[in-house]
Amino acid sequence: MKIIKALKLDKYDDNVRYTQHNGFVYKDVTGGVGGKMGISSGPVYCVTLYAELEDDEEDTQYPLEDLLDKYYVNCTEVMEEKEEAGKRIFIFEIEGVDENSIKEIADLVGKRVYNYKDGDYIKLGIE
Repeated sequence: MKIIKALKLDKYDDNVRYTQHNGFVYKDVTGGVGGKMGISSGPVYCVTLYAELEDDEEDTQYPLEDLLDKYYVNCTEVMEEKEEAGKRIFIFEIEGVDENSIKEIADLVGKRVYNYKDGDYIKLGIE
């Protein structure tokens, strides 16, 4: 997938719950998905990305699943796949308790994220 840009969701306008932290990274003071039933008792950081899937065979699970594993983060309920101008687009929000991990994910804007085979293993590539 090609990470085209970061997005600002309307929900980030809730100034009681969210504060803009760094560019398109937002701090959610409720602890993430579900608020009181969130992933953390403290704040989490989140970013929403808009990506173009590279071919008809690339699905939304990979390499996204590998990104989640690499940075120890998770996706929220915000996930949408659609078609724009003949291209498959995937929009997804990622959150985690480690601010630096979310910043690194936000820095994927403009980069290509993909899986490749290395012997018997499938690895994550970022360029």
